[in-house]
Amino acid sequence: MSGLLPYVPRLCRWPVLVAGVGLTWLLTWWRAGDVTNEVGAIWMLRAVVAAGAVAAVFALDDPSAALTRSTVGARKVLMVARLAVVGCVVVVAAFPTLLAVGEHLSGMSAAGVLLESFTLVALLTGVSLTAQRRWQITEPAQFLILCVVMFGVWEQISMGRWSLLSGPGPAWGDSRWRWAALCVLALGLCTVQLRDPAARGLRRVFAGNAPGVASQRERASS
Repeated sequence: MSGLLPYVPRLCRWPVLVAGVGLTWLLTWWRAGDVTNEVGAIWMLRAVVAAGAVAAVFALDDPSAALTRSTVGARKVLMVARLAVVGCVVVVAAFPTLLAVGEHLSGMSAAGVLLESFTLVALLTGVSLTAQRRWQITEPAQFLILCVVMFGVWEQISMGRWSLLSGPGPAWGDSRWRWAALCVLALGLCTVQLRDPAARGLRRVFAGNAPGVASQRERASS
């Protein structure tokens, strides 16, 4: 498995990752000076994290998926390395913005934006892995900008009743609960998609632990 590690840098689409980080830094340099309040700082961080997350999931594109999907050891090494690259890209992209506008954020708003950022990255990761595993799209990152667009569509559809992109105020607390629920769903999706493709399905696992099935196995073995 360690012999696979030198190939990980070759599989990552570094030009896209570097371009995504550069775009977020350019946006910070261009607009951070105009941020004068907490609402502006929150939206600045949202824009930077969204751009950085979309760029980061290009690290999950795997043109070698047809070869590595059936190899348990290869999948463990490659997926851990790819997820580490995704996390590093998002942090590197957002850290300068946090330094530039962090003085305008309270502890509550900073925690809320952190929850949004983590949820967005987890959601994009889960959708990317699903596209690779279920729909055989080995390089789905180019389509994931649609997931970010869907947040704006949701705001229009819900008419502010179940807003996710609220600012500090009465709706802020309720929107954090919605983000927390979405985070749980996104992490669940990632967990399911990261399972070994050769592992038994959850239905078979629970069926195999049922008392009736166990007794049938005992009779068959006897």
